[in-house]
Amino acid sequence: MPARERGVAELAGDVCAERYPVSTRLDAEKQAFAQLERDADDATPYTVRDALDTFEFGLARLLDGIAGFIAARRDGRGGTGGGTDGHADEGGGA
Repeated sequence: MPARERGVAELAGDVCAERYPVSTRLDAEKQAFAQLERDADDATPYTVRDALDTFEFGLARLLDGIAGFIAARRDGRGGTGGGTDGHADEGGGA
């Protein structure tokens, strides 16, 4: 049992069982509050897991966008000018 769960159990004791009987019964079933998408031996705190999942999701979207941009440039459909940074060439001349 993780330290956080032990601490809550020590502080709450039977108060939770009396005050929240349905939640107590569901908790006893062991899968009611389980995070089924996680491995059983994954000890990563849920807040850290959520941050990692959010980062991975955002990174995938970013990389998809970059891949789309590169494909569009390669096919001659994208870009906004002659500069390598996507901006129109600036500077004097003529």
